[in-house]
Amino acid sequence: MPWGDRVAAGPRAAGSALALVTLITVLCTAPARAQPAPGQIDLRLAHERSQGRYGETSRTTIDQTTLAVRYHGTGWWTDLQLPWLRVRSPGGSGLPEANGAAGSQVQGLGDVWWRGRLALREADARGPGLDLVLKLKLATGDADRGLGTGGRDVALQLDLDQTAAGAQWLAHLGWRHTGDPAGFRPYRNPWYGGVGVQRALSPAWELGAGIDWREPIGRLGPLGEATVHLAWRDGARRWQLHLTGGWERASPDVALGLAWRQRF
Repeated sequence: MPWGDRVAAGPRAAGSALALVTLITVLCTAPARAQPAPGQIDLRLAHERSQGRYGETSRTTIDQTTLAVRYHGTGWWTDLQLPWLRVRSPGGSGLPEANGAAGSQVQGLGDVWWRGRLALREADARGPGLDLVLKLKLATGDADRGLGTGGRDVALQLDLDQTAAGAQWLAHLGWRHTGDPAGFRPYRNPWYGGVGVQRALSPAWELGAGIDWREPIGRLGPLGEATVHLAWRDGARRWQLHLTGGWERASPDVALGLAWRQRF
């Protein structure tokens, strides 16, 4: 979730929207963003629907509803993401990168992610902020039904952020060790990264955009996608709408998501 709070969801339309959003953000003023206090907890519920061909003649539709809980410490945070999936695939293969052989529609628990972030440096006039992120993916999704990869993944990532020209500029770079399910061709261990910008339009509204890219994991090749998001905040409550468009075979053609977050 590098841009806004997207939970882990067209190409020409997405590119035009990205250019438009970037232009709008440069022209607007940016109030300071409030940071969460140590001891606060975020509860987040998000739903995303995506569609893509993933190298096939027919479209696969994925509905993902994710419940996430995050705890903020002093200079660090940790969270847990619990996804529920419904995959409709005429080919009966489940998730695009999965090796299962499922029916035309399957649903159930997906692969659970745990993440931890440690702040190494706060952004200031001398340079950007730097965070170290560790991610663990558990093999909780039923791989035989195409709801998971069947392997446990570990990823290590560096995040950069800097406030300049009234906007927050973001970048990340990471490497992922992808767990291999028994009896199947091993997955690759890809590098991945992204860049983005987001800006507060007012004390309540935020607009942002970003591009993500990942080396190939399996047969579908690399992933490449652009996302724009619009968020509204009312005290401890936040709503966010995002739109994603992809241009690689491993990416969805389009994804639309809505998320609600409450901070305690």
